[in-house]
Amino acid sequence: MPFARSYRPWAIGVGAGATLFCAAAVSITGIRQTARSAIDQEVRDNLARLAGAVAATIDPEAHAGLTDPDQEWTDDYRVLNAPLTKVIAKTEGVRFVYTLRAASEDLLFVLDGTPMGDADGDGIEDHSFLMEVYEDPDPAAWEAIRTGRVTVTPEPYTDLWGTFLSGFAPIRLEDGTVDGAVGVDVSASEYADRLASVDRAAGWALIPGLALSVLAGWIAWRVAGRMQAHAAELDRHRDEAERANKAKSALLANISHELRTPLTAIMGFVEIAVDGRAGDGERAEAIATVRSNAEHLQALIGDLLDMSKAEAGAIAIEPVAVDLHELVRSAVAPLRLRARDKRIAMEAEGVSSLPPEAVLDPIRTRQILLNLLGNAVKFTDRGGVRLSCGHEGGGAGGELVFRVADTGPGMDAEQMGR
Repeated sequence: MPFARSYRPWAIGVGAGATLFCAAAVSITGIRQTARSAIDQEVRDNLARLAGAVAATIDPEAHAGLTDPDQEWTDDYRVLNAPLTKVIAKTEGVRFVYTLRAASEDLLFVLDGTPMGDADGDGIEDHSFLMEVYEDPDPAAWEAIRTGRVTVTPEPYTDLWGTFLSGFAPIRLEDGTVDGAVGVDVSASEYADRLASVDRAAGWALIPGLALSVLAGWIAWRVAGRMQAHAAELDRHRDEAERANKAKSALLANISHELRTPLTAIMGFVEIAVDGRAGDGERAEAIATVRSNAEHLQALIGDLLDMSKAEAGAIAIEPVAVDLHELVRSAVAPLRLRARDKRIAMEAEGVSSLPPEAVLDPIRTRQILLNLLGNAVKFTDRGGVRLSCGHEGGGAGGELVFRVADTGPGMDAEQMGR
């Protein structure tokens, strides 16, 4: 398959655009995932730091002394609870700040900085009271109290008040024992909104990536189209060069074959001309034949040197007025010698029926007759070769007819097909 047709420009354009878009999508997806991870880690780190900071503001001994629900209305409770209330008021995104204490298998609320009432209108009191049981508590709260380490919920957790991402820090007494834990809740919806903003940004980033991909695909299509046109031009020039080379080779082969016939005739008739036993008439005829074949040989050599004719794929026909009888005689004479050497007959009949003069290319006509007669003599070992001449149609517009017949083996069907 020629190079010019081995690919399709539209396929290259689509492939280039799709590849660039996929690369952009992969890159943007990677950036999106990195951004989501960074936001997630930032929120968790902030929760852990804030829970630890609140825990550091609480007097652990005073906190341990809060065991009666009635103490919630005392000044000591309000003083201990003030830092929690301040964090809720001053820290954006924080929904609840409270402390918990373990009691057997329950977690009990101790402090809660959330104001009393139902601010979110969900029908549930926002504030948790002293010694109130935390129903279905966050497992991360238990982990902070049991391990004494700051913990953050691995995934948003849903309890009675909603779905939150929470951080817990232990409250330690002077002897190192854990009295409870500070809990800081941020709304899961706000956390999800931050992650969603990253997703939206990634989605918007794909639009210029798509536009660039389409542009790159269009450019690749145009470049591939030009490359294909250039390749087609190269293919055309290559084919022309191959045809020219074949024409040259064919011309050289034909002319080299045709050079042998006049050369053979010249050599044979030169021997007759110098033979002392030949009569004057025979010598004159031999010299005339040598001259005729020399002229034909000169014309063939001219064709051989004029290679521009071969590049055109054919040799130009140059018709002129010629003596038709002399043309036939000059074509038959050199082959008579070869026929005599092979002891076969060589006859030319109907020459007198030809018009004395005709307009044709004498070199090509003589060359055709020489080729036909030469092949007939070459492949005939017994019998003879006969050239039949005729003029059909009559007048100036008639046709010259030459037929060559021989008694050789002829050609089979396969040879005829070639």
